[in-house]
Amino acid sequence: MREIALASSEEELLFAECSIGRKRSPVPRSPVCRACGRRGVGGWGPPEDAALVLTTNADRGLAVNPWSSSPALARWRRRLTSVEAAALSGVLFAAFYLASLLLGRQGVVGFDEAPSEVAARIAAAEGRDEMLAGYVLASFAAIAFIWFVAVLRRRIPADERFVTTVFVAGSTIFIALYLAAMSVVAGPHYVESQEDVSFLQPETLMSLQSVTYGLLFVVAPRIQVLVIISATAIGRRHEVFPGWLVLVSYLIAAIQLVNFTLFEPLLLLFPLWVATVGLVLMRGRARLEPRRSGTAG
Repeated sequence: MREIALASSEEELLFAECSIGRKRSPVPRSPVCRACGRRGVGGWGPPEDAALVLTTNADRGLAVNPWSSSPALARWRRRLTSVEAAALSGVLFAAFYLASLLLGRQGVVGFDEAPSEVAARIAAAEGRDEMLAGYVLASFAAIAFIWFVAVLRRRIPADERFVTTVFVAGSTIFIALYLAAMSVVAGPHYVESQEDVSFLQPETLMSLQSVTYGLLFVVAPRIQVLVIISATAIGRRHEVFPGWLVLVSYLIAAIQLVNFTLFEPLLLLFPLWVATVGLVLMRGRARLEPRRSGTAG
């Protein structure tokens, strides 16, 4: 007999060790064990012939999850992981994302400007404060987007593992590209402002801007397509996305996939899509109950 500890009796997700699978695996309240794929006892848990004694942390004198032991913290957890939180974080992401791009644009020099003009703008620190403000907002945009993805991830049914993996991976890569693009163009300005030095040359600045444009206009839009397509596939299959949003999502994905121009208004498509999805989900929140039976947290 093996004795293992569960996170808490109130947790949605229980952890068990299957003596057949020989590995720790999250075992939700479902009739199938994830470790070995065998059917469990009483509709959930490890297989019938798995030798287990399940105990709670409290029974063994171990620490109990504070989220489950404190009613006040449990209420806050429900609020922070609610559909309303997803909608709010989606709207905040769109606002911070657009503001960071617009402010960062103030410090960008034109590619057709003469080196002498670029040098004069660098010496005068023209647009530096606005760019640095956009740089700071980029971090808040990333936090809001991660929260948006986390709340949605918690509510996606467990049988959507493949599409969920694409959604989470695409979201992570997109945020990394976005922060990298902002850091490449704004990082040198930040160092100059903090150290009170001037080392940027016109050619260097133009090269850094070229990298940022490549990340924002070539690489990031293709990753956004993964996020849009995967989220739309899940929303359509579970009748969470209305028909018009499905069509709009696929249209945006198609535009982002084939566009290779520097048409700046196209940068607005993805944040507006995220904000729209959040608001639509909040309106249809009755269909988005947190995953319990047959799901993983």
